[in-house]
Amino acid sequence: MATPWVDIRLVQLLSTDSNAIELDGVLFKIDMPESVLTIPSKLFQAKTDFKLGIYITNNTSTTLGFYQLSSIDAILISDDGKPINPSGEPTKLAWKNNEQNYYLLQLGEKMFVDLCGKLLWYSSQLQFAISSKTRSLNGKSGSYYFPNLKAGALYRLQVIYQVSELRARRLEEQVLEKFWSGRIAMPIVEFRLIKA
Repeated sequence: MATPWVDIRLVQLLSTDSNAIELDGVLFKIDMPESVLTIPSKLFQAKTDFKLGIYITNNTSTTLGFYQLSSIDAILISDDGKPINPSGEPTKLAWKNNEQNYYLLQLGEKMFVDLCGKLLWYSSQLQFAISSKTRSLNGKSGSYYFPNLKAGALYRLQVIYQVSELRARRLEEQVLEKFWSGRIAMPIVEFRLIKA
């Protein structure tokens, strides 16, 4: 008695970096070097800026386009395991005609999607803010604002990069290059808030 053949696909871990994930030859890496963030004073317009973003590296043999506008989503989990609902605008409206909202990457090239992380006070609430990579009609950048954060608490952040197939096809028609489409959740990063 013979058994049928079974196809097996072997996958090799290419990166030992816990902040990186590779999909179909494209490496995505979340970058948030600081795991302890200092809460700003409550003075007017005081804030704490910190580095937060995604490196995207094209390891395929094809030139690939990566779209930025309206490409970011985020989930913030409090230390009790509950998600914090963001406030703010991600308003997915028009952009200026002369503004480039995509990047073409050759083999081995990488780009950095800067999410402009910051802590700030608004209406007596400490907020964690990151860019949603959207633009309003007046040119202002949209952001996600996660309110009511507390000193000493540990938070977990997951950033999602997503581009619809429809958006990618439209860009391919305009630029005549292949564009990446899909949805990829970055590895979770943790940070703690401390008082200055």
